[in-house]
Amino acid sequence: MHAQLDSDNPLSSFLAFQQNSTDSGRLTVSDLLSVRLKPNNLAFLASCDTSKVHSGEGLVSIPWAMMGAGSSSVVSSQWEASDRATQKFSGIFYRELFKGSSTASSLQAAAFELINDKSSGFHEPYFWGAFTLLGDFR
Repeated sequence: MHAQLDSDNPLSSFLAFQQNSTDSGRLTVSDLLSVRLKPNNLAFLASCDTSKVHSGEGLVSIPWAMMGAGSSSVVSSQWEASDRATQKFSGIFYRELFKGSSTASSLQAAAFELINDKSSGFHEPYFWGAFTLLGDFR
């Protein structure tokens, strides 16, 4: 998936899904703000540059829109993430989360596991440091 910030019209910033003849495949910030998500949910945005922020009348970003739609926590990427490293990182993250760890602890555990596993080649900060947490991190 790809994310793109539109600095001229921040509400048009979008997540890009597969497009077809009837749909552009774009899920915009404006679209997200019109959705009501279930309470206490987590959004994990692993596409590139989901944390980029437009500053103007306020801060507008895709994670901000997810929070506006009702997400209590959003994990997003600050730069283009390696697909293979993200797959490993998110697998560890969700394993820890399903064990009952907090979102913050699960994120930390995923980073630590990648740092300590030199054999995977994903121990450098480039591979795990892109992911940030916004919202309820208890």
